[in-house]
Amino acid sequence: MLNRIGITLADNTGTEKEVFASRKSAVVVKLQQKIPERLSVLATPMPSFDPDSDFIIALVRENEMTRLETIHGTAPAWALEGAVCVPPGTAVLLASKSNF
Repeated sequence: MLNRIGITLADNTGTEKEVFASRKSAVVVKLQQKIPERLSVLATPMPSFDPDSDFIIALVRENEMTRLETIHGTAPAWALEGAVCVPPGTAVLLASKSNF
C-alpha cells in the first residue's frame, strides 16, 4: 500500500513551502486543493522510495523566518546541521506555489 502525504504549500496566514526530494523518481506529487485560502498537494512515495536513504523535505517560510522540515524518510546531513536553504544539487524540487 502506498503512503500518501498531504502537504500545504501556501495558506492564508502567509506560510509557504517548497517541497524537495532526494530523487525525482522517488516521489510523485499531484495537486490536491487550490482555493484562495489554501494550496495543497498530495505526495506519494513510490515503491523505490527507501526511507533509510531517501527523503521528502520542505523549505518553510513563515513569519519572516525560514526553516527546513522533514516530511518523510531520513533527513540529509545538511538539513540536520541547521541549514536554512537547500544546497544546489542535493535535492530535487517537487512542488512550490509557482508550480500550480
